[in-house]
Amino acid sequence: MRDDMLFIDGELVDMDDNTKVTLNYKSNIFSDLSKIVSNNSYTIKLPGTVHNQRIFGHADLPASGSNYPRVFHKARYFRNGVEILSDALAVLISSGETFDVALTWGNAAVFEPLVKSEK
Repeated sequence: MRDDMLFIDGELVDMDDNTKVTLNYKSNIFSDLSKIVSNNSYTIKLPGTVHNQRIFGHADLPASGSNYPRVFHKARYFRNGVEILSDALAVLISSGETFDVALTWGNAAVFEPLVKSEK
């Protein structure tokens, strides 16, 4: 049984036993100002199930005209019922037998509305 869940645009994506999510936490409290990290990212390989194909707009098909890989999507990640990432951005970076999704959180998620409004 999986103890973690990933929601992209409010939809639960399929994860299997090969999906590894390892999050490293770094505190900036005791860091040198030159070494402070404000944005974090992580890439997850999701299985190519029919459910995930539907969520990703069949972007894995050569004839697909989906714009899903070119836009950011809201993502939330839960582990053991605890919300770990509440306001992350997800982008599909490659598709095939698996879907490679990059998650970004930190200041990038805060500035995303400014980027969309082209300011």
